[in-house]
Amino acid sequence: MKNLGKTIDKLIEMDPNLEKKLGRIKKKWERFPSKTNDYWRELLDYLNSDTLSEHPKRDKMKDILNPKKKNKREVYSFESVHPSDVILGSLPENIADIVRKHDKQSIQAAKLRVEANLTRNVELMAQVLRKEMLLDINAKKLWVKIKDHFNLWDKSISHTIKSKEGLLVLVEPGASSTPLIVSPGVVKMDTNTFKNFLRFLGIDQSHIPPEHLPPEWE
Repeated sequence: MKNLGKTIDKLIEMDPNLEKKLGRIKKKWERFPSKTNDYWRELLDYLNSDTLSEHPKRDKMKDILNPKKKNKREVYSFESVHPSDVILGSLPENIADIVRKHDKQSIQAAKLRVEANLTRNVELMAQVLRKEMLLDINAKKLWVKIKDHFNLWDKSISHTIKSKEGLLVLVEPGASSTPLIVSPGVVKMDTNTFKNFLRFLGIDQSHIPPEHLPPEWE
């Protein structure tokens, strides 16, 4: 339930001319808080009276009494699809919901890690490490579901999840995609990315063996 005193303060701030009448209601409420419902009724009756029916700020009064809820924009870390990406399909809604939840938890864990580092909070860092380990375990379970859905177990290409027009889609990184930096000096790349890298350097690729060699040639 809204606070009567704060509501009256906002109305008076909007129009100081209302202070004489509303101030009396507020004082009675402060003396006899058990009669809050009666004073709410008195306030509403006054605001709906003929005296205020043509008030120039009547719409603002309504907003104070019944503020419109602002739609909170969800923030995620998914990149948008690049023109060179190969889209394998959109994630089914049940999996997409889990992925979004996991992403939000990952963002929250990252924020806590920054806080723990800045404040040198050992206990908070311990909590962060536990959260990160659980997130890593859940991420592996998620990828099992995704690979099962798209039947990807026979492919060695590194796939990723991106956003397109509000949907989460599974993509194969395109030729212009940036290789994933694992650590300083170490770049993780699949066969296609490696070939594109060689092509960029102008190196002949004819000597490169096919991705899947017969057992006797491995």
